[in-house]
Amino acid sequence: MTTPPLSPKHEMDLSSFPSTADLLERCRAWLHRYLVLSPAQVIVIAVWVLHTWSIDAAEFTPYLHITAPEKGCGKTRLLEVLRAIVYKPWFTGRVTAGALVRKIAKDKPSLLLDESDAAFRGDVIYTEALRGILNSGYSRSGYSSLCVGKGTEVSTVDFSCFGPKALAGIGDLPDTVASRSIVIAMRRKTASEHVGRFREHDVRVSAEQFRAMLEAWATPATIEALRIARPELPEEMTDRQMDISEPLIAIADLAGGVWTREVRAALLELFGSTASEDSSIGVQLLRDIRSIFDEHGIEAISSAHLAEALCKIEGQPWAERMNGKGINPSGLARLLKKHGVAPRTIRFDALTTLKGYTRDSFRDAWDRYCPPAAVTSVTPVTTRANIEDLQCEMPSHSRHEGAFAAQKAAFSPPRFTRNVSAAPHAENLRQSTIVTDVTAVTPITGMVEAEPSIATLAWKEVGGGDAPSLPATPITPPLASAAITKDDSIESDL
Repeated sequence: MTTPPLSPKHEMDLSSFPSTADLLERCRAWLHRYLVLSPAQVIVIAVWVLHTWSIDAAEFTPYLHITAPEKGCGKTRLLEVLRAIVYKPWFTGRVTAGALVRKIAKDKPSLLLDESDAAFRGDVIYTEALRGILNSGYSRSGYSSLCVGKGTEVSTVDFSCFGPKALAGIGDLPDTVASRSIVIAMRRKTASEHVGRFREHDVRVSAEQFRAMLEAWATPATIEALRIARPELPEEMTDRQMDISEPLIAIADLAGGVWTREVRAALLELFGSTASEDSSIGVQLLRDIRSIFDEHGIEAISSAHLAEALCKIEGQPWAERMNGKGINPSGLARLLKKHGVAPRTIRFDALTTLKGYTRDSFRDAWDRYCPPAAVTSVTPVTTRANIEDLQCEMPSHSRHEGAFAAQKAAFSPPRFTRNVSAAPHAENLRQSTIVTDVTAVTPITGMVEAEPSIATLAWKEVGGGDAPSLPATPITPPLASAAITKDDSIESDL
């Protein structure tokens, strides 16, 4: 039984020149026919298919990183579906680095690499060679150098490794390759989700007309129009994301209509997804530290208390570091050093100074490495934000409640001001400062023990005023040890 044709809506007369919008609609229907994908994923893949046919117009190409948490989620099936309609498909699994470079340079195919996770977990020499090819292959100026010849007649030749690539596998790609990719996170379909039966011969026959349309579309005039296009790129994207998105957005603008908006929204949605988050340990750390500051509205925290709060975050690696003992202040300082963040001495009251961090010390690193993600959806969503200051109560439940339990036991939750009309770290938030004058000390959380005195968090109470008196409550476990410095102030020995 042959595969039924697409709906009449997508049937097109080859005698007429196929429009970009019509091809995108037909491609979207083709993908939905065999796969369970989100609206954003379908839109981006559809545009990527046309990008493979117009690759001569592009200076950069985005990789599709097709991933899934488990087998049986449709990763290979997506590659098989793409093989039927992309330009010069090369579907392969394990391939030597030399063969990969020479094949790409000679034939300029659309690489569909299956089981990429096995390739990156295999032989170290092969893995590094593959990584190097992919690191440079997203740019037209990218080359890979190989030795050619025999005996004494050996020379080094640069081979172009530029071209569209889709990589399917379980797990993450190396960071440098992931930054050149758009993540397509697949999921296993449910019993209520139905797709067409995929029979390779029938699919190949059914795709012939569609491929003819795509070939007819990729005329020199179309290629030139895309080559000179300078589409407007969303400011929410990073520089690398702009580079790899530009050829896709140029195709969307050529299609016109709803595609100009939907493609931009779909790209932002996929770039902002959990699967696309920067997985480097440094960026994870900066992101989690910001969540601690934001959840509790604090402006300063001791190194020891910050390390303890990080270990309380479920699903993150901080509790497993240091051979399972959890991250400590010294390890924390080492990880933050490369981002230009260092602990400093902070005076919390007349007798207590501890090594710690202020919100201000992280602002630059947050802005550079983990700016707030844009909230974008393919389906327009109307939101309403209160532009007035909200008087908020401190949350009664927190993923860090173990580290901050003493705060709630000491006195009733203070109120603090958060302005939701601005960014989370807007200047109109009332800032606490590193104080040298005890009269300027803000209310503190964490308890003051009889010996030694431990203070960990500084809060700014709404309306200012004197700090509330705090009962002496021991902290368990101790957050830091203290030692008398030469000037008789109490200093952390972290």
